[in-house]
Amino acid sequence: MSISSAPALATLRTAILSDGPMMATLAGLKDREAMVVAIADFAAARSLTVSRDELAAAVAAETPVTDGELTDDDLELVAAGASSKVSAPSDTGFGGVNLREGKRNP
Repeated sequence: MSISSAPALATLRTAILSDGPMMATLAGLKDREAMVVAIADFAAARSLTVSRDELAAAVAAETPVTDGELTDDDLELVAAGASSKVSAPSDTGFGGVNLREGKRNP
């Protein structure tokens, strides 16, 4: 099925998140280009039409830029003993609102 880009990307994202083997495959890839190729193949197998440029943009938006080095933020979290970027349940907010800062999360 060929559907417009935004719905196709949303459908593709949902399909990937619900597919354990695909999630494991993507988790093992360190290169964005390899991720784009794997996702393009996954989409094609499900007859989802998404351009390579759209996939590349979506992958870039969903994956942090890293060359294998920890960022300063990552180092702060490690030094503080944090196990994730969410330091406390209140940081996640409720309904998209950051309770600590009193504003909507992006």
